[in-house]
Amino acid sequence: MQVKIWYSLLFLFLTCSIAQAQNAEAFLRDDTLTLQNDKIALSYLWNGGALKAVQLLEKGTGNSFHFSTDQPGFLIDENVEQPISANLKVEENAASANIPAHTSATVETNFKNWKLRQIFRIFPETPAVAVELYYRGRVSWQKKHSKIVNPDGVEVEVETSETVSEAGRIGFLGIQGNHWSIKAVEFNDATDDNNNLVHEKSLIIYTKPIKLSGNVFIAEELPSGNRFFILKEAPLDKMQLAYPGHDITVQAGKLAIHGIGLEPEDINNEGWTRGYGYVIGAGGNSALKTLTAIKTYLKAKSPFNQDQGKMIMANTWGDRSRDERMNEKFVLQELEAGAKLGITHFQLDDGWQTGLSKNSGSEKGKLWRLWDKESWKPHPTRFPNGLEPVVQKARSLEIEPALWFHPSSGSSFKNWRQDAEILIDLYRRYDIKYFKMDGIEIQDKEADRNLRFLLDSVKVASGGEVFFNLDATAGRRTGFFYMNEYGNIFLENRYTDWGNYYPTRTLRNLWMLSKYIPPKNLQIEFLNKWRNSDKYAENDSLAPINYDFEYLFATSMMSQPLAWMELSSLPEEAFSVAPVVKKYKIVMNDIHAGTILPIGNMPTGFTWTGFQSIQEKTGYFLIFRENNAENNFKMETWLEGSKTVRISPLLHPGETFETTTGANGMLEFTVAEPNSYSLLSYKIIEN
Repeated sequence: MQVKIWYSLLFLFLTCSIAQAQNAEAFLRDDTLTLQNDKIALSYLWNGGALKAVQLLEKGTGNSFHFSTDQPGFLIDENVEQPISANLKVEENAASANIPAHTSATVETNFKNWKLRQIFRIFPETPAVAVELYYRGRVSWQKKHSKIVNPDGVEVEVETSETVSEAGRIGFLGIQGNHWSIKAVEFNDATDDNNNLVHEKSLIIYTKPIKLSGNVFIAEELPSGNRFFILKEAPLDKMQLAYPGHDITVQAGKLAIHGIGLEPEDINNEGWTRGYGYVIGAGGNSALKTLTAIKTYLKAKSPFNQDQGKMIMANTWGDRSRDERMNEKFVLQELEAGAKLGITHFQLDDGWQTGLSKNSGSEKGKLWRLWDKESWKPHPTRFPNGLEPVVQKARSLEIEPALWFHPSSGSSFKNWRQDAEILIDLYRRYDIKYFKMDGIEIQDKEADRNLRFLLDSVKVASGGEVFFNLDATAGRRTGFFYMNEYGNIFLENRYTDWGNYYPTRTLRNLWMLSKYIPPKNLQIEFLNKWRNSDKYAENDSLAPINYDFEYLFATSMMSQPLAWMELSSLPEEAFSVAPVVKKYKIVMNDIHAGTILPIGNMPTGFTWTGFQSIQEKTGYFLIFRENNAENNFKMETWLEGSKTVRISPLLHPGETFETTTGANGMLEFTVAEPNSYSLLSYKIIEN
């Protein structure tokens, strides 16, 4: 059939014009849609609205990938359905509460009974283009997955067919050439049960299709070493809705992105339903360039201001008193101790509210999935004067108050409006801007949609000032790459009470995640090492008691540190770390301004490990000598070889010195004692 393409006067105008936001632009000319900025150009054959990827160009280097155009990117069913009409709208979007300034290109494609809306978002100075997908109408496709209950007790979908189905394909690249490798990176959350959070798999693309799971995929053209990446913006594989059992398929000439995140019944004529999206980015010709590009996108899409990224938070729950000590007197004591230590934020966890949860130490605690407005008033006995004294005290000590909150997850967050009103009222009444969101369960698309409505409403009402700590410890939640524009991630619950807090394991989780996720997106805990030493074996050299308290704080420095403890219960010697905290706060924002990547060996408790924060000519090293006998260690860094570097100690005894990097940026570091660390700044000296 002949495809009709309809444009309104606005769309006709836009085909000849450009919408631009700080060098990001999109335009349609000669049947080719181009999305570009100073770093990247991604082009599609218009094809009546059934877009086909044509080329990915990395500007500056001139590296480009040309894609065959035999198939459209999107395919909802095995049978290719031709569009009836399509239109394009290009907009320059000012910064808002939920997203920074950018250019968007919206392609709306009309089929017989349904519509597809693809929104391409181009951020300035970012070598990537994000694609959001929305659906409307009546759609049907053959299901090839069924539901099971996994070992964690979570109901998930799994693929029932061994063959590769093209149904539910959300993106397609016709990669050309016979020599490609692909790296798939799979992640775990639900950290109450998982302590191995990153899994990498690399393989050579061959003629037979291969199914891969994950959120990050790096494709490398082997003759040239040039790379591009795919980032799937969805929860973590089996936590996804309508999960087909994999996220991409690859074979010679084809890379397809799968997992629409919807069932047919989720789509109707009442409005647009959002599914899972993805990002295509240029990755240069090295691991450093690829990982920097991924981090650049993840930072670019987040509307956080500098103050929101400068967070050393304290939360008392780590000492396992639960809410039994939660009252005005106790919190005021905690704030005094927090100011003495140097924290920036103090969070009242579960128990500040009238309605007590099932995690309460009180027998009256029963609430979890459903709450009412009365539940979220300050507890009348514990806080007889309301929260005003707490907030006033916190502000007088230059500490931001924060609260724990459990949205009503029952019935797919049907009470999201009520929850939004509660949070907005707390923000307006007390100027509280930080909320830990716990107990989230996304069991169906309605829950997914309503949770986003809740978060959006609060962000908009507060002008972007409210910042969420999204708990990733249990349940079916958002993961690391989905809804991550709303705040940071509360990564894990570890307790000395149960003997499951080991500093090296927490450091290991941060080390592994930091390769792909900006560490400022993660809250990493450190605990009171003096508690529960009897819960660990006497000969356990990795037990917390065997480390200096300063070392425990250092394990969280590259993230958003979380003092997971009752501060007023610390011994006096703990507060000797206060000068270190003070010095760290001076450089904290600058550390996070760089691209932070792991260096050295994976932490085990017995090796040398660390991180590097990379800016153009400057940066930082955070080096850990774990429990080993070597005073010096040669470590590959992300610097180039044969560079003269001036290194200055910040939190480390010693003098500034100059040295020259060896092959692969090799540098020798010195840390005098086992279980010690060094924070250093560096500057590349031009020869």
